[in-house]
Amino acid sequence: MLLNQYKAANELRNRYYIYASANYPIGNFSLSLRERFQSTYKTKAPHPTNYLRTMLTLSYKIRRTGLVPFAYAELFNNTGYRGNMHTDRIRLSAGSDYKLNKLNSLQLYYRYHIFNVYDPVNYKYAIGVTYSHRF
Repeated sequence: MLLNQYKAANELRNRYYIYASANYPIGNFSLSLRERFQSTYKTKAPHPTNYLRTMLTLSYKIRRTGLVPFAYAELFNNTGYRGNMHTDRIRLSAGSDYKLNKLNSLQLYYRYHIFNVYDPVNYKYAIGVTYSHRF
């Protein structure tokens, strides 16, 4: 992934992800866990920034409506340069997915960030709408 976000800095960044996820259905509820390793190389930085991102999600499928409300918490654990791991940010979100048909869906969510370090890219509060299409 090549990133260029002018708001944060006028520099290029390269990022890669490696992740694993698991899902455990409990009736109409679903509990899922995702672990993601994220490494970002900035063009002017001496070393990459590495995160271990842990996300726990609870969702509920409302039958015959296409609605799936959810809530999740995600920890952004900076692995630190030379092993000083710490949590930089916590992302809390709640919202709902809505399945339009087999290929298309919408998502509406509210997001709240708790910052432990300065973050020039993300806002503390966010409301989002996402459209997804499966090929």
